Amino acid sequence: MKAIILLLLAVVPLGATANQVDPNAAITAFEKKFGVSEGKRRNHTKGLCFAATFTATPEAAQYTVSPIFSGEPISVVGRFSHPGGNLHSEDAKTKVLGMALDFRYNDIHHKMAMLNVPFFSVPTPEAFVEQLTITPAERGAFKAKYPSVGQFEQALMEREAGARDYFQQYYNSIHTFYLVNKAKERQPARWIFYSQNMTGLASDSSLDFAQQAAQKLASGPMAMDMIVAFPHESDKLNDPTYQWVTSGERVNFGRLQITGLDTECEPVNFDPTLVSPGFELSDDPVLKFRSPAYAISFGKRLYEAAKQK
Repeated sequence: MKAIILLLLAVVPLGATANQVDPNAAITAFEKKFGVSEGKRRNHTKGLCFAATFTATPEAAQYTVSPIFSGEPISVVGRFSHPGGNLHSEDAKTKVLGMALDFRYNDIHHKMAMLNVPFFSVPTPEAFVEQLTITPAERGAFKAKYPSVGQFEQALMEREAGARDYFQQYYNSIHTFYLVNKAKERQPARWIFYSQNMTGLASDSSLDFAQQAAQKLASGPMAMDMIVAFPHESDKLNDPTYQWVTSGERVNFGRLQITGLDTECEPVNFDPTLVSPGFELSDDPVLKFRSPAYAISFGKRLYEAAKQK
């Protein structure tokens, strides 16, 4: 038990106390709203692990010195997921999905966590926790306080009834990161992993998403291209609720080839602030809040998993 407690302390960043809202409040809110599936994540509890490789384009190296964009095939462990703490979330009813990646190059790990939405629903950690704790009667006042919530709901209403499967999606970084090149120049950027299988094999609605994934992968790898965009001078860099106009320049940084489901990812902490040299974080408060919140959830599930053995 002491080892688990020490590990939890180690993975909570020193800057966590700088946030106005305690990251413990977010984890507690998830637990009260959804209950606890011991040994599992508090958010994005339901998910599917996958194995993949990533190969960068030559163009990517012009923007970042990160070794994951060297052009060599990079091993990746990934996870598709459903938002919220419901381990038995219904595939057919979900409109929001996540995709997290752990790029592994020698002793370097580079993490990404993305959503299949164009922007985030709230602009601050305080709003995120409040959204989890408000009552239905308080919903109207909350949406008036944060107009992005209504805009997010409208974007979801304009979609189909539900997602078709994990592959026929795009996955958006949501947050801004800085790319650092050989000249140490910093370029703000966001990206989308865009499926190359949108018009490929049809989804079988009689199967759940995990079964559909296995069926499609039996026919070969599923490909997603990482398309990086750069901001227009009017674009906000530190607000995840703001959908960029962009400069119009888009660069294909490489291709993710999802090859199989025979991998283990549940012990992985997909903290998107854990990036390789050549990437830097923006001052987006939601991005920086994710790290301590992820760490607390990670420590709790490690402790619970250890108890179960």
